[in-house]
Amino acid sequence: MNNAGCEFPKAALEISPRGLDAVLRTNLYGTIYMSQAVSRVMAQSGGGTIINIVVSLLDRGIPGVAHTVAVRAGVLGYMRTVAQEWGPYNIRINAVGPGVIERLNSCAL
Repeated sequence: MNNAGCEFPKAALEISPRGLDAVLRTNLYGTIYMSQAVSRVMAQSGGGTIINIVVSLLDRGIPGVAHTVAVRAGVLGYMRTVAQEWGPYNIRINAVGPGVIERLNSCAL
């Protein structure tokens, strides 16, 4: 299960390159790197399931965290693509969208 993620509230006009990079590195790159590492093992052992936790309100947008919504949309696109690529290896990709939950920590900026 992959549930690493970070965000910070910021108006879209005020998001800095450094802030966007922090969200990209954690939420998108982290998902991709974790999925690649686990899928290599799963492919050799007969398959398995990768579950990613994502925010479920992406289709409506979430004011104040446009950067997070954009990156999570990238995560969903990635998941849809690798689900097709890795299906022949008996690897399933699932997303769980629990909705907005209380933030325990924020990105290290």
